[in-house]
Amino acid sequence: MTEPADEVSVVYDAADIRSLYGACRRCRRNLILLSFAPLAFLLLDILDGKRGVALIPSAVSYLIVGLVIAIAFYVVVPRVQIWNRSRSAWSSPLAVSLTGEGIVTRDANQDSRFHWAAIKNVVERGGRLFLFTTPSCAIILPRRVFDSDAQFQRWSDEARSYWRAAAGTEHE
Repeated sequence: MTEPADEVSVVYDAADIRSLYGACRRCRRNLILLSFAPLAFLLLDILDGKRGVALIPSAVSYLIVGLVIAIAFYVVVPRVQIWNRSRSAWSSPLAVSLTGEGIVTRDANQDSRFHWAAIKNVVERGGRLFLFTTPSCAIILPRRVFDSDAQFQRWSDEARSYWRAAAGTEHE
């Protein structure tokens, strides 16, 4: 397979960070478990003997807690991460390229190489390519940073191919 001679530059926005929740199995599982916490407390109130109208104050308060959790994870946390990145001079574009050895990233502060054998997963989802460096952290390449759909698809196919070859087996 030929190595891509090109690189893409990406500046993350809150939607990119938020999209990680959908692509990361561990993040998705944790969010689901966390969203059931208010329901668990409501069930404890029912087991305690509360019925009918007596449950309304508890149900409302647990619903509010659930909404706060959802807003925190889907709105506040991604925005805080972007704000922290910009405060730490990480808001400059991240240049990413693929080679047969791994993923090379460059920005104003550092150059990094992630060998394919160390990559945990390669996922294409929602118009983004996720290159997981840990089970819950990924280099995110949104479709918008590529010149065309064909280039995006080529990168996705090559990343998956390099990753599978490094592991010596077929990943799902």
